[in-house]
Formats: sequence, C-alpha cells, structure tokens
Amino acid sequence: MKVKILASCLTAFLISAALAFGQATQPCVVMQYNQKSAKTPLAGVEVIASNAGSTVSDANGQFTLTFRTLKPGDKVNLISAKKAGYEIFNSEAVSQWNISRDQKPFLLVLVNKAYFEQLKAKLTETSTENYKAKYLKAMGEVEKLKKEGKMKEDDYYRRLDELEADYQTHLENLDNYIDQFARIDLSEVSAEEQLILNMVQEGKIDEAVKAYEELDISGKLRKARENKKALSEARSRIEIEEKNQEFAIQELKAKQERELVTLQLAGGKENYNKVAHILRENAMADTTDFSAVMKYANFSYLQREFTEAIDYYLICLRNLGDDIDPKSLVHNNLGLAYNGIHEYDKAEEHFLKSLEYELELFSQDPEPYLPGVATSQHNLGNLYFYIGEYPKAEDYFLQALKNKELLVERDPDDVKNRYSLTGTQVNLGNLYRKVNKYQEAESFLLKAMENCKILLDKDPDTYRELLATTQLNLGNLYMSTRSYDKTVDYYYQAEENFRSLYDKNPNAYQESLAGLQFNLGLIYQIINNFPDAEKYMLLSLENMTALYERHPSFYIESLAKTEMHTGMLYHRAHQDSLCVQYLLKSIDHYKVLYGSKPSAYGSTLASIYQNLAQGYQGLGDTRSALESIDLALGLQPDNPRFYDTKGILLLDAGNEQVALEMWQKVLELDPGLKKWRSGDPALQKRLKERGLLE
Repeated sequence: MKVKILASCLTAFLISAALAFGQATQPCVVMQYNQKSAKTPLAGVEVIASNAGSTVSDANGQFTLTFRTLKPGDKVNLISAKKAGYEIFNSEAVSQWNISRDQKPFLLVLVNKAYFEQLKAKLTETSTENYKAKYLKAMGEVEKLKKEGKMKEDDYYRRLDELEADYQTHLENLDNYIDQFARIDLSEVSAEEQLILNMVQEGKIDEAVKAYEELDISGKLRKARENKKALSEARSRIEIEEKNQEFAIQELKAKQERELVTLQLAGGKENYNKVAHILRENAMADTTDFSAVMKYANFSYLQREFTEAIDYYLICLRNLGDDIDPKSLVHNNLGLAYNGIHEYDKAEEHFLKSLEYELELFSQDPEPYLPGVATSQHNLGNLYFYIGEYPKAEDYFLQALKNKELLVERDPDDVKNRYSLTGTQVNLGNLYRKVNKYQEAESFLLKAMENCKILLDKDPDTYRELLATTQLNLGNLYMSTRSYDKTVDYYYQAEENFRSLYDKNPNAYQESLAGLQFNLGLIYQIINNFPDAEKYMLLSLENMTALYERHPSFYIESLAKTEMHTGMLYHRAHQDSLCVQYLLKSIDHYKVLYGSKPSAYGSTLASIYQNLAQGYQGLGDTRSALESIDLALGLQPDNPRFYDTKGILLLDAGNEQVALEMWQKVLELDPGLKKWRSGDPALQKRLKERGLLE
C-alpha cells in the first residue's frame, strides 16, 4: 500500500490565514431514540469529527463542532459518537451532513444497543424462516413438475441450481436489509404504515408485503414524479404546487424504502424481482438521480447481475461532475463488477482510477479517506493475485496492510478495521505460500490468528468463519512445508469450527466442510494412516455427493476429483475392487466434463484411465487393464508413461515381444527410460538383455 506522507507542521502564514477568516461552527443536538415515543436529549456523548476534534454533549444533548479549516457547505465526516450502551441510529442522515450556512442544528440520534440487537435478532429469525419456507415451496413446485413429466431433466437441474443460488445470495445480503429495517424511525411513521410495520415485527412479513402493495406506493410515487416533471415546465406559475409535489415525493420515497426492506425481509425470488423492478423504475425515471441509479446498480451487483450493474454504474459515472469522492466509489464498484465477469483489464483500469481519487482525497483530509485508500489497494492486490502477477499483488497487499495497521492502532476496538486487517494478512499468507516464501506466509497467518481470537472474543458467531478459514490456510501452509503434525492440528481446528457453522447453516457451509474433509483425507494418506484417510475421504465424498445432487453442473468436477482420490487411496491400500469402483464413477463424471471442454479435461481423464488399468492389474484382470490403458493412449497417444504401463501389463500377460515394442516406443518419446523403472531390477535386466538399456 502506498502511504501518503503527511505534512508535519503548518506554516505561520497558513495559521494566521485561518484565524483571519474565522472558524466555521456547526450546532448539533444528540437525542435518544425511544421507538414510538418522542426522542429525548442524551448527555455525555463523546463526538469526534474530522477537522473538528472531540466534544461532549451537555445535559440538553447539545454540542458544537468547531472546524479548523472547513467552511459552510463543506462535507462533515463524523469519525465516532460514543456512549456506553449506545450506537448511532440515523447513520444514513449523518453521512449526508454538510456544514449549515444558516446554522440549523444537526440531529444525531443514538439507540440503546441491547434493544437494537434484540430487534435485529428477532428480524433475523423471522426473515430466515420466511426465506427458507419460500425456497422449500419453490423446490416443491419444481419437484412436482418433474414428477408430472412437465419438466425435462436438464431444465429440472438448472432450475434447482437457480433456486439454490438465489437462496444463498439472498441469505448473504439479509443482514444489510435487517439493519435498514431496524433503523426505521417508528416515531415518524403514520398510523396506517405503523400497522404494516407491526406485521413485520410479529413475523407476518407476507401480509406486510401485501399491505404495502395495496397502498400502491410505487404507482403513487411514479405519478408524483410525473406531476413534478410536468409542473417544472411551468415553474413560475405553479411554484407552490411543485413544492407540494416535492413533499409528496419525499414522503413516498420514505414509504417506498420501507416497502423495499419489507420485501427483502420477506425473501423469495418473486419478492426480489419486485425489488429489482422498483429500483430499476426509480433509476430510469430520472437517470440524473445519482442515488436512485447507484442503488439499482448496487442491488444488481449483489444479485450477481454484473453486466446490468456495469451499465448503471457507467450511467452514474457519466452524470457525475467534478466531485471525485463519489466517482472514486463508482470506479471501485465498476472494478468489482468487471472482475465478476473476468474482464480483468477493465477491472484494473477502474481500481487504479479509484485509488488515484482516494489518494487525492487523502492528501486533502487524511482521517476519513484512509480506509478508502486501503480498500482500493487491497482490491488491486486481490486482482493481481488472481491473475498471477504476484509481485504487483505483494506490493499492493503490503501497502494495504500498512494503512490497515494504522487504522487499528488508532482505534483497537473498531472490529470493522480489525476484520479488514485480518483479511489482508490472510491474503498475504496465501500469496507467500504460493511463491514458496513459507516463513513470511507463516508470520502473516499467525498474526491473522491472533486477530481472529480478538474478534472471536467480541462476537464468536460473526467471526468463526474467519477463524476457520485462517486455520485452514495454516494447515495448507504446513502441508506445503511437510510439517504434517501441524497440518493435522490446524485442519482439525478448522474442521471443528466449520462443523459448528455447518450445524447451524448446512447449506452455507457444506462445501467448506467437504473441502476440509478432503484435505484431511489427503494428509492422512501422505502419512500412511489409512483408516483416517479412508474416514475423511468418505465423509468428503458424502458431502460432495449431496452438493452435486442439488447442483450437478456446479459440483460435478469437485465430486469427480474426490472420487478419483478415493479410488487411488484404495489402490494404495491394495483394495483394488473398491479402487476400480470409485475410479469408474470418477470417469463417468469426467467424461461429461470432457465432452464440454476436451482441452481442459483430456489429460486428467487419460490419467484416471491409467490408474484404472493399475487397479484392474491388482485384481488380475489383464484384459480390462489393457482396455483401460488403450483408452488412456487414445486420449494422449504420445505419453511415454502410458506405454510403460502397457508394457508391464503385456509382460504380465506373457506377451514379451509386444511389451518390448512398448518400451521401444517409450525410448522414442523419452530417451531417459531409466527414470521410469529404476526401482525394478528384474525389468532393468530384461531390458538390458534386449539392448534397450545400456
């Protein structure tokens, strides 16, 4: 990460100039949110704002921000507002503060943290149940169509894949929607709408959705927008009416926001389609409305509709003026979206532009823009790591690391910054493992472990996945360095945490658990612990099979790979009947992959045929073994290893002359024949007698 050097002092001229023009001030009041009841003043809140230092609210909840160099109209960046047991409630409004020219007080609202967390926990439980019910209902409808013969098998599996992908995407975004709903100010909601919001809190989300639809908020908002546009053409004559319509728009927009978060809490593909329709309608109604267009673009990105997101991010970019703050955000999001469709050159272009803007903003006001600089650098590191440009990846990761360490130093209790730092440490660990710098890899991964423990003490449920991922990566590192005792230890710790996560949410963590069990199967195979190798490979196979049955096209390769390694495990254990059984299953799946992309899977399929030949050889079935090795040669006719295997098979069958012809072919393809059978003295002797070896 490239760190800007901050000036250590100001010149006397600049100081005197600031005094001469006076300091801008902004009156503020902090209130406690009391649900449906009126808000009350809150004393003793420590407020820190960029360029204004720290102040504390008095008995009436009042305080004043005095800015050193900012002027009326400039953006205010609130760094923190702290009081034990409270957190900020109106964070969206606070993010839009600009120093008031008429000295109208800012309103800062804090909420009791225990009540807020309890409300969100209840919403989480209700919404998760709703999402699951709709997912299961949709699955049932698809199953019914399949049983009735109204849906082809390919369409059936494709539809199941789509349902599962939608379900997982919606679950991943649920926390954000719950937070938005929990921040609805009940004291400012009409009695009519309060009834609907009560339905949501009582778990009657579908009824709430229906009630919102009956209000036809989107239709009324659309009408209000149309009226505003018509009235603006005759503004001088109908100025009062235009103001009325603007008020209606704001009121309807607020209602629509509540409708949207209710739809999102309700879950189900049909409700997300409604959200997409509403947001797109808002964006298209006025493409110069940055907020509306950006909101739809972000929603599309979260739904993995990357091309749609790119289209609307570009609209945002075209309509922005010279304000580089929002332009930096749009460029960053464009980088992420292009990365999603694997257009890495464009992703790089936008990430670099975002970093350029963030560094410029940082040079003007370091405190609020340091996280943005770190994020841009981290994203560039990820991009370069993914495309294999490791020196560039290292450079940007280290820059991001330095800035994130600075943020954690400033506020060690800020879990968001510590979580972000841990992610960069893990990525650096993986990068250094990839380039065989194992000591550096271990150092960063162990630092990440220490941060995981700190985060886990604060919130075990939220950060258990990060801990498990870090433990898994440490296990991978020690596997690379052949420190097998440590490998097993960290894999076990990771398995315990992933299993805990799996027990709470099987759909979300079955893949992670299957992958870890596969790794345990491999490590036990390496250290010749066959019982445990078999145990974990079969557990992995069980989970991977379940994943494949839900999403065949997505998990077929992982299942085939697991079956292949299971078969080879049994070959090493001289259980060749089971070896052949699992290799045949693996071949069936790799044939499907090979049919869709021969160049990518031909060599793998050929190698499995060779392994199958060895399995048949172990069973004494020379004919099947020869058929298998011929299939391997059909895929790779110039592979000397396959001719070597066929030579052994022919020799076992008593066909010495043809066997020698196979080794003659090996010599033509690879003169270094000795390396193929250097551990077989009897064969070496025969080959020397035939003049094939010196």
